[in-house]
Amino acid sequence: MVRLTGSGMHWSDWGWETWWPEYDKPLGKPLGPFKREGAFKFRRSFEHLDVTLDCDGFATTFDWH
Repeated sequence: MVRLTGSGMHWSDWGWETWWPEYDKPLGKPLGPFKREGAFKFRRSFEHLDVTLDCDGFATTFDWH
């Protein structure tokens, strides 16, 4: 599981020019539409990945399986 915090609010922020290892991992097909939890939290599952996006807390979780 990978947890990222911060939203990359500006192009000059650290990390924009970095090629992250996660970019090379397969997502697979979506297993359904996204699910909303409250006002600002979203989840979506793919064949190889579950993603959680918390727009209020500026956090994202990628859980490969």
